[in-house]
Amino acid sequence: MSLISPLADGATEAECRHEFDGMKLILERRFPDAELVDEWSGVAPGLTGTRTGYAVAYDLVDDFFGATMPLRSEAYLFCNVDKLWAVKYRITYPRAVEARSAIASFIATTPTRTGP
Repeated sequence: MSLISPLADGATEAECRHEFDGMKLILERRFPDAELVDEWSGVAPGLTGTRTGYAVAYDLVDDFFGATMPLRSEAYLFCNVDKLWAVKYRITYPRAVEARSAIASFIATTPTRTGP
């Protein structure tokens, strides 16, 4: 799921990092037993005008559509998309599924314009 954040036009690198750290904190509070397995940065596939974004992955065990199972939860933040937006994603899926390429495809095809 993508959320368009009010962190927008002209956001500094420090503001973007602060927003990302807040995303991590929310996930860690929601799932106190979650284990941080990876944190990285990179340019969003297909999002124009974007600086390097932030991403993090956690492993956890929780309910997934009625069944308790090992999960991976990933959070992404890209600032200054089209020089106007910050775009956030949080994607949770069964750990047994290889989802990175599907996530990259999803991010690349997410519309980032709200007008003509």
